Amino acid sequence: MSRKDWIISLIMITFGTGLFLLSIPGCKKVCCTIGYRLNTDSVYSITYNSALVHVTIVADDEDTINVKGVCWSTRPSPTVSNDTTNNGYGKQAFIGNIHGLASVAMYYLRPYVTTKKGTAYGDETTFKTLKAPVFSVGEKIGGGVVFYVDSAGVRGLVAALSDESSGATWGCPGTLIPDTTKDGPGAGFSYTLAIVQLCSDTASAAWICRKMRTVYDTGDWYLPSKFELKLLYQQRIVVGGFENADYWSSSQSDKDNAWGLNFANGDTAVLSKNIKCHVRPIRAL
Repeated sequence: MSRKDWIISLIMITFGTGLFLLSIPGCKKVCCTIGYRLNTDSVYSITYNSALVHVTIVADDEDTINVKGVCWSTRPSPTVSNDTTNNGYGKQAFIGNIHGLASVAMYYLRPYVTTKKGTAYGDETTFKTLKAPVFSVGEKIGGGVVFYVDSAGVRGLVAALSDESSGATWGCPGTLIPDTTKDGPGAGFSYTLAIVQLCSDTASAAWICRKMRTVYDTGDWYLPSKFELKLLYQQRIVVGGFENADYWSSSQSDKDNAWGLNFANGDTAVLSKNIKCHVRPIRAL
């Protein structure tokens, strides 16, 4: 095919059929097409660090969609090499949950689908995040009480207003849950997810936290890590409602033991997973 014929064909594909064009990395020319039109219907529920995106898919092709989602960046023309959501497969409309954003920042996003032919993108949409609120310890928000904030006051941790259990085991003695030994603010969330994935004891401490719901949240409570439990102990008077008893953390010591903290004296200790302790869920701001 001559260069002239190739250009004419490209124009016909682009404007005649409305199909999305796929650029293969390392290939300067458009080398194949995917028959899906991706429509970003709306970007909504925009906060200082997150947003939701509603996307519909119009199928002109019978190829199976293996992965669909949205990708975003602070620079134009984001691709799947940037931040993405994975909204599964199939041709149904979906909602992408974008998170971890910077406040007061302009973002560019595009929906995408991946088939055996490659990856195709929808039109680019822009949105701007809101200014981050400033939180303070003792503030009641999101169904609980703030007990920790970072130096900027925009990230923090909230404790539930009361214990969710006065006698729950850590659960699954003899089972070593991976990646539950490091620590720091926010670590308890990933620990809790790992525990509930590998431990089917729905009466255990981590499961109790994950099942907690209030009118202010969508179920993002978790069992605090050892570090987070220490922070919570330091603000026990501000938060209130604690007993002079042992409380579970989500930090594991070994396959049969996990870390707890005594709210009578602040001491941490390695406890058998079979011991029953109090449970106070927390969540991140």
